[in-house]
Amino acid sequence: MSLSNNESHSSRYVASVPVEGIAKVTVMLRIGGQEIETKDFCRPSQGMTLLERFPDQLLDLRQYLATEVPETDKKEKRLKDISVNRFELGVMFLLQLCDWQCYPYGILGDRKSIDGLALNLGNRDVLVYECTFEAPDHKLKISKLFRRASELQSDLPQYKFRPVLFTAFPRGKVAPAELSDAQKTGVLIVCQDDISTWFESLQKGESVDIIGWGKAQKWGNW
Repeated sequence: MSLSNNESHSSRYVASVPVEGIAKVTVMLRIGGQEIETKDFCRPSQGMTLLERFPDQLLDLRQYLATEVPETDKKEKRLKDISVNRFELGVMFLLQLCDWQCYPYGILGDRKSIDGLALNLGNRDVLVYECTFEAPDHKLKISKLFRRASELQSDLPQYKFRPVLFTAFPRGKVAPAELSDAQKTGVLIVCQDDISTWFESLQKGESVDIIGWGKAQKWGNW
């Protein structure tokens, strides 16, 4: 922190603090060695910044996270693909609102492996995530996602790679066997019910701790 007097005959000072990597700064005012006042300045989270800047887009985001492909879209592959792509985009923005930096995996590697990576700048956690409008294990998605996360973990052991599968299915429609298989392998399943709960929390201005939520589910090695 640098501190400078901004006027030659004034008691006002300007503090310059490099904010990269800093979430909170505490400033203490002391006169003659006696503490007069303490003030915390918190850096707004990325999620809250997005909510404040784009409140009108929340409804659009909720529609992107819709529960299923409209019947009219199922008849035409192009329209179905649009709905699926919107769901993927909605999940990416949802993760950003939860303070994760998201990167579509198509930029980084084999697009067929996973949909994206989400990084938490405050620690070394990385979400390896996949999105589906189908049942979680459609086309063996659970085992493929686990295998890709394991490969990344072997390549970069200094990070903690956590596989997450987002499905538009409500939890009640997911086969118990699929949930059991995912739990054994450590692939966290986030269903439509969970997405709705996270979204509602964000609307209220509450934070969503995805890592804490995953650990509370007692899901594999989370």
